[in-house]
Amino acid sequence: MPAKKDSAPAVLPPAVLESTDQAVSTVRALADIPEEDIRLAKQKSKHTRRAYKQDVWHFMRTLTVRSYEELRKVDHRAVIAWERTVREIEAFFAATKADLRYPGDRGFYSLDGDYIQIPVI
Repeated sequence: MPAKKDSAPAVLPPAVLESTDQAVSTVRALADIPEEDIRLAKQKSKHTRRAYKQDVWHFMRTLTVRSYEELRKVDHRAVIAWERTVREIEAFFAATKADLRYPGDRGFYSLDGDYIQIPVI
């Protein structure tokens, strides 16, 4: 006759419990990393990371998004529309052949230097 299996729950040794608690806390810590930081970390070039940060900051400021929580709620179509608008504006100004200097603390035309200073919006 086969031996009857014990129906009592298995008790994990303390070492396993500690490693399980560490794993759970690690998973929680990873879950708390903002998605934008993960995207940013995937970029190999520091110049690309800086440009990405500037683009996100400009997008948030332009659309008055005040937190990353609000940013996560933005529809991706709004991001695409904003990006297209920025590219159209850049193309327009590039076609003028004007000397545009961005960013500045205020907007003006310099008669002495013959350039246009564009403020941060």
